[in-house]
Amino acid sequence: MLRQVLRLKRWVAITSRADDLHLLGEGSIGQAVRLRISEGPDPREFLAAYDSDRRFTLSIIAPCPQCAAPVPTVRIGSMADYGDWLNSAPNLAESPHYRTSPAHRGDCPLPRK
Repeated sequence: MLRQVLRLKRWVAITSRADDLHLLGEGSIGQAVRLRISEGPDPREFLAAYDSDRRFTLSIIAPCPQCAAPVPTVRIGSMADYGDWLNSAPNLAESPHYRTSPAHRGDCPLPRK
């Protein structure tokens, strides 16, 4: 799915592993998956999971603006979303896992859902 959304060539390596902190979906027993693109100077990580409406989502893992912990921050639904994130565009769609992520630091001031 990540390869399709970002239109990655077959030779771009994507690694995956179970995410120890996030569930695959609300009420799910299984774990979400972390996907990593190692292409370029800065590897990128994404969280692959289902949102509360049971839609498959990809979210970029980046530092929380409040506590700096690496959390799923922005929903990536297309290559344009990823490009906007790389260019620090305002008003990007928040990841459905951002406010509920257990990866936030305990003293994070972010209002939780």
